[in-house]
Parts: sequence; C-alpha cells; structure tokens
Amino acid sequence: MPHEILSLPPPSAHLRVAYGKERSQFVDFRFPASNVAAAIVIMIHGGFWRQLTTANVEYRRVGEPGGGWPGTFDDIQAALHSAQKHHGNDKPALVVGHSAGGHLGLWGATRRQDLAAVIALAPVACLRTAWQQRLGDGAVADLLGGPPDVVPDRYLFACPSQHGTRVPRVLIHGTADDIVPLNVSQDYLTARSAESDVVRFIELPGTDHFDLIDLRSPSGRMVLAEIKKMADAVRNTCN
Repeated sequence: MPHEILSLPPPSAHLRVAYGKERSQFVDFRFPASNVAAAIVIMIHGGFWRQLTTANVEYRRVGEPGGGWPGTFDDIQAALHSAQKHHGNDKPALVVGHSAGGHLGLWGATRRQDLAAVIALAPVACLRTAWQQRLGDGAVADLLGGPPDVVPDRYLFACPSQHGTRVPRVLIHGTADDIVPLNVSQDYLTARSAESDVVRFIELPGTDHFDLIDLRSPSGRMVLAEIKKMADAVRNTCN
C-alpha cells in the first residue's frame, strides 16, 4: 500500500484546546455530525474517524523545547486530562495510538486507570526491545536521554510493559512491519501475561506499519471497525 497517506492533509478541527503554553501542547477535537452524545476517542498521532468525537493529541517531541524526557510524558498526562475535561460528559475515554503514539497510549493507561480502553497500533510497547533493535535510528535513547544502563530508572518509568493496569488493551500489529517489528508487541504481551484477561492481540498477516492507519487498506478498515466496536461498548456501558 503506498504511504502517501502520511502527506495527506488532515480534516479541519472543529475545536483546538491548548493544555500548555508551547506550540505543540494542544488537542484538536472533531465532532460527529449527529447530535447523539458520542464516546470520546483520544487519538495520539493518528486517525480520521467517522461518527465519533475525536481528540487528536499533539505533544512536545524530541528536539522541541521541553520535549523528550520528561516533558513528553508530562504532556500526555495533561492532554488526556484536558481532552476528557473538555469533552464535557462522564463517558470514559477510549485512547488510540499508532507507533510511538501506541507506546504513549499504553503508558497513559498505567497512569490513568479511568480510561475505557487503549487500542495500540504497531506500538513501541517495549522500550528495551526497541532500544536493542535500534529502532528509529536510536529514537528510544533520544527520547529518554541515554541507553538503559545509563538511565535505567527512566526506562522503568517510561515503558508500559513494566507497569500493570486494569485498563482493557488491544494491540494490533502487522507481520510485515519493518519499522516497529512484531516482536516488540510480543515482548509486551510476555511482560504483561498476568493481565491476559484484559489484553487482546490481533496479528495481521502481510500488513505493514502504515496500512493500519490507511482506510484504503483492508487492515485500516479493520482497525476502524475495532474502534467503532469498542466505542459502542463504552457508550452502551455508560447508558
């Protein structure tokens, strides 16, 4: 599947809410056409969904003032709080994240037990594994300020595989992913095996890293169906 999906402009946001003073500290909301109260889906770098209220989170990244350690993690906590607050109803939020956003979504679930669920798409779910494989040309070390033997406490704090939570999680990963390989999610599942009752894993044969966020692909449409199914479950539970 061609990856021009990465260069397509996103639909305009209906509302932008700043949760900090820096340029990248904001949440973009997109509301459904209907007036029916919708479950909120908090997107961490990804997604363009229908008939759901979505809150697309931006956050300070490596190279930006305050980005990386620990500012990126502070931003995720602040953004989750801000998105839920401005949504204005009592339905718990469903978080969806892709790649590094999947890591941050899973990590957020270890800090906020009130989330409805997390759907992590090809997530960087085990930071030591990602560091060992030098994914993203050493992106994990850039994020945390060094390798595990230099800043071990940061790896412990920042890796969702090292923290328990009762928030339901779904990890979706393609076997043809050469950017975040399948074994990164598999290592997360091994580490969190005690929580297998609230963790599901969907392995998609032949699917690469970007098919998951492209609605033109069968994998992207399957992801959308999974999000809608879980959002409907949130809505029905809260009614």
